[in-house]
Amino acid sequence: MRLDFASMAIRYLDGTRLQKSFIAAANWVNAHREHLNAINVFPVPDGDAGTNMAATLAYAVDGIAHLNRPSLDEVRVALGRAVLVGARGNSGFILAQFTRGFLEGVGKGTRRLHRDELARACRKAFRRAYDAIVEPVEGTILTVMREWSRAVSNLSREPRDLGAILDGALERARLALEHTQEQMALLKKHGVVDAGAQGFVHMLEGISEFIHRGVLHPGRTEPAETIARGVLEAAGETGSLTYRYCTQVLIEQPGVGSEELKARLEPLGDSLIVGGGTDLFKVHIHTNSPDEVFALLEEVGILLEAKAEDMQAQTDAVAARRPVARTRAPVQTVGIVMDSTCDLPPDLAAETGIMLVPCLIAFGDEVYKDQVELTTSRFYEMLRTHPLHPTTSQPAIGDMEDVYESALGSYERVLSVHLSKKLSGAYQTAVQAAEEVDRDRITVVDSETVTVPMGTMGLQLARRAREGMGVEELVHRLEEMRVHSRLYCVLETLECLVRGGRISRLGGWVGQVLGLLPILTIQDGTLEAVHKVRSSERGLEEIFRRFDDEIPEGVSVIGVTAHGCNPEMARRAGEEFERRYAPVEMMHFEIGPAVGTHAGPGAWGVFYLTAGTA
Repeated sequence: MRLDFASMAIRYLDGTRLQKSFIAAANWVNAHREHLNAINVFPVPDGDAGTNMAATLAYAVDGIAHLNRPSLDEVRVALGRAVLVGARGNSGFILAQFTRGFLEGVGKGTRRLHRDELARACRKAFRRAYDAIVEPVEGTILTVMREWSRAVSNLSREPRDLGAILDGALERARLALEHTQEQMALLKKHGVVDAGAQGFVHMLEGISEFIHRGVLHPGRTEPAETIARGVLEAAGETGSLTYRYCTQVLIEQPGVGSEELKARLEPLGDSLIVGGGTDLFKVHIHTNSPDEVFALLEEVGILLEAKAEDMQAQTDAVAARRPVARTRAPVQTVGIVMDSTCDLPPDLAAETGIMLVPCLIAFGDEVYKDQVELTTSRFYEMLRTHPLHPTTSQPAIGDMEDVYESALGSYERVLSVHLSKKLSGAYQTAVQAAEEVDRDRITVVDSETVTVPMGTMGLQLARRAREGMGVEELVHRLEEMRVHSRLYCVLETLECLVRGGRISRLGGWVGQVLGLLPILTIQDGTLEAVHKVRSSERGLEEIFRRFDDEIPEGVSVIGVTAHGCNPEMARRAGEEFERRYAPVEMMHFEIGPAVGTHAGPGAWGVFYLTAGTA
């Protein structure tokens, strides 16, 4: 029901009005999220500012929407926690701190906010947001927050109703927003305003609509917007990011204060924001070492949430849509998504625009996202020292949906390639996520393989997608590559396969007693032992004997080696492959945590792909 507030002079905010105002603010941002994504240049042109702000506010709204005629105290407590827990992205974190500062300014036991109390809360809001940031930057959301808060404070000195105060402050915020181009050369160069600042102004517009007309929703969602040319240029010019991962951690019962946390974390990256209170902190940092951040924070409190997003991959995905001047090169319309069992090096995946969805690795109750919260080197160290053997599971459906939404913000279609459904539930998770997001634009395929073959084929698909190849052609190309390729790998131990249930316990026992090492391949989507040898040396001989029989003479091939803590055997296998077959491309992968859990330490393998099918 729409309330007719047009003729009402609003003198105060109570719990219900504050609740409804925040809901309206969230709805306005959500309605404009695609536009915010489309103008996202700073701090990284990765096209997700609107998505992050909308997600932050949506989580916060979930924390208060159920309250029936709440008091200010009820809103203050529920909203303060929800907006902190739900904070996402740089602007989302700043917004969360601003909101928590405002609520602190409201004060415990306050029943109504009149103009003086509103001004005090706004001053507290900006100070809280500003203090949470290690290196504040002008021309951003922070600048507009400051100007809006000052305007509220100045206008509250005269006897005005809240509607008039908020109207005047909104106009000041709009002027400050326009001025962000003059304050930051990057924005001016690319012809946009700061996306976070624009999102904050949309919040204020939603509040104004509710205060004046009782409107909680703009009534429509804007159509998906083409990414601004300036943003495409910014993404294309970015190159390798100084810090790759947007890392976010929620910590309960921290044993140190926010200033000490900042001091400890500052050497690990930039865009550092630390917010929260005595019992709960949330940290945002751009870093190259999310595992170091997680390890440091585990020492000071209980980690309730830890995540890291690959900004390089997101930026490269945006850059892939950038037209090249004075050429008629085809435009990429298909984004490639894969799960982390492809074992592609993260930098190579990012370079080619492949978006990776992490599988989950659990050491007892400790759960990590593959290659995001748990690097390969740390995994093998934990595999050696941890008292519990790890287990794996398919990516979380929420992570899959997030990647799909991000990809569809940059591409018309998405091709999502996953490990064999006979080995994992990742394929089915992807199908479910595609149904939730947009099944007409997302095609999910079973690669019928895993690790190096999957990664190499995905790499070729990404290259062809950049040349303008469509989904149907790409799927056909994948089918061709499956037929004209082969992986052989040797396991130094069967213990991990047995523990993971990938072979029978009897087969594992026999192999261990006889001292035999299996040579495995992937056939029809399952692991198959094709031979047993007594040493890796014999395994190398047997693998190349088989390759000599299988690789047609004179045919160009791509070669790939992979290993899990066995670089010497991978090196020898690579040198032998190059000597025998003179590949047109030779690559070297490490077996990551998701596959390494089952392959175990010491595993190594060699893969070939006929170049003509790539």
